[in-house]
Amino acid sequence: MKQISPYIMLIAVTGFFGCKSKVGSKVKGHYENSASQETEKSALQQKIIPEFAPSQGVIIAEDILKLDTANFVKDLLSKGKVWLLVRPKSQETAQTIGAKLGLPAGSPLLSQLILFSGPHPEPENDITWARDWAPLFAKGTNNALKMMDFNYYKKRPYSDSSAQLLEPALKLQRISIPLYLEGGNLMVDEKYHCAMSRSGVQKNQPDAKAAAIKDMRGYQDEFYDEKGIENFLIRQMGCEKVHFLPTMPHEATGHLDMWAKFMGNNIVFVSQIPMQGLAALNAKEQKAATEIATFLDQGAAEFAKNGYNVQRIPMPLPSFKVPLDPEMYGLGDAFLLRTYTNSLLYNGTAYVPQYTTPAKDQDHMFSYKDGPALEAQYTTQVAKLYEASGYKVVWVPSDKLIVQYGAVHCSTMQVPLLQ
Repeated sequence: MKQISPYIMLIAVTGFFGCKSKVGSKVKGHYENSASQETEKSALQQKIIPEFAPSQGVIIAEDILKLDTANFVKDLLSKGKVWLLVRPKSQETAQTIGAKLGLPAGSPLLSQLILFSGPHPEPENDITWARDWAPLFAKGTNNALKMMDFNYYKKRPYSDSSAQLLEPALKLQRISIPLYLEGGNLMVDEKYHCAMSRSGVQKNQPDAKAAAIKDMRGYQDEFYDEKGIENFLIRQMGCEKVHFLPTMPHEATGHLDMWAKFMGNNIVFVSQIPMQGLAALNAKEQKAATEIATFLDQGAAEFAKNGYNVQRIPMPLPSFKVPLDPEMYGLGDAFLLRTYTNSLLYNGTAYVPQYTTPAKDQDHMFSYKDGPALEAQYTTQVAKLYEASGYKVVWVPSDKLIVQYGAVHCSTMQVPLLQ
């Protein structure tokens, strides 16, 4: 573990490490009214709601519309409300969004679309990842739905302010929590057992330089070790147990949803790389793929040790980045991982990523080396697994999403429906 800064003090009431920090920023977004002393007032008053619970709608952002998802968004609108984050001073309306989706003017589906935005002066270039910036949702002891607002990346203040921007639309109590946690790195089952990867622990640890640095408004991070994060999840999210799992190697986000998924009924999907396909990779690629496969086997064993019914779901072969300009970028060890656990469970439908045609980002191009036989095998196996858990499978083209290190789950957040 990295050295703890002398700025850190022990807060005995919850057993976590933290820095003294100001409370009550008037600037919407990062650090707003977020310190352990304030958060403790709401302790033990709510429980996090699993993804597979009934939902009233889904939160997304306008950026997803650029990524071959029109049919997906229309299907969401046919099933419930869609809250769409747009940029400040956006000229978008329900009608202009409808036109992008190919809906006729006056379509009844547009009555389900709710646009929201805010005046934050620093909208970032990419606001796609609703799973990570949107609030998590919990059921209060008074049977009320609550928004649990965690810190998002420091350099993405507009996304980080999304929970506040949603308050007028959802009319829910929002609890601001001084912990860095992206929604893609927290899973919860029907017994309120929670799981996250240890990359989330690292994001809440200081380093020698960052420990003493405050943000532009003079607000300073609170830092937490694994026990401190566990206490937060137990006291604020109602987790009965917290499982910390290793972080998958050779993967950019560090998020658990890139390789595992709770399905309810004590079932967890854990990805599995087809070893018979490794012959299509070069020696360097085979080495990394083998390391990932070993990690996934160990992750499956860890879930099994904790009493879960582990079901292995295919993970396509890793796609190594090929630089468009090798002299400038170099190949390095970076590549993307396609995953079928990065899906959205929504009222009996599983929206599952589909990978058919390699895309390219600004700096790299990609190739899929699995071949038609393996790809057909993936599709069949994945559909059978989701259907066996009681879901209708809807495939969502995700080649342009995964090139940015996310897919369906990463770009959506369900809003639960309390019954």
